[in-house]
Amino acid sequence: MGPEATIYFFKKITEATRVEKDQDHIHLIIDSNPKIPDRTKYILGEGPNPLSTLLKSLKLLENFGADLVTMPCNTAHYFIDDLRKEAKIEVVSILETTRDYIKEKYPLVKNIGLLATSGTIESKIYHKTFENTHYAILTPEKEDQENLMEAIYSKIKRGKIEESRHFFNYLCKKMIGRGSEMIIAGCTEIPLAMETLSVDVPIIDPMEITATYIVRKIKSEKGNHEVKK
Repeated sequence: MGPEATIYFFKKITEATRVEKDQDHIHLIIDSNPKIPDRTKYILGEGPNPLSTLLKSLKLLENFGADLVTMPCNTAHYFIDDLRKEAKIEVVSILETTRDYIKEKYPLVKNIGLLATSGTIESKIYHKTFENTHYAILTPEKEDQENLMEAIYSKIKRGKIEESRHFFNYLCKKMIGRGSEMIIAGCTEIPLAMETLSVDVPIIDPMEITATYIVRKIKSEKGNHEVKK
């Protein structure tokens, strides 16, 4: 659900796998379907429901023999319960893997800054994922959120990644000033613009975390892959 994000996620899985030859890599089946309706527009009441198209992709991947499936789109996790009801295989949540990673690695942190689409923010899917934890989710102020959406849709999704780096540097520093002790890059396009940023708190990339989780899980179940530390 975004070709650049899909390529980035594929790259992260490849980098997380320690191999000696091509045949040691994980067999991946990718359904990169840019025709899936915009998730944020639906959540905000401005577009069609993408669920039926998401279910078609799920069934397609199941029929190809996938053992598990994940979505490199944060906002699409608004529909994860509906997908899990219909799935015959495991549906991995990048939100849940991110929460579990933070709980393990950063138990003393309290305030987490979240940079994400307005659909993700309005639906509170990250807030719900972090329920029953001690973490507080901080989101950008209204004007900053509007500018964030502009950066995602008018720059990153159009391949103008470099043009957005200055804005993300500004926004991260502002979120830190408001108390964020770490920042989640909670839209799968955002890490593309934040790879080279240098800020004073950890930047959490849900796709990198989930890629490592998937490789480790397959290694533990099949015993034929190693995970890069």
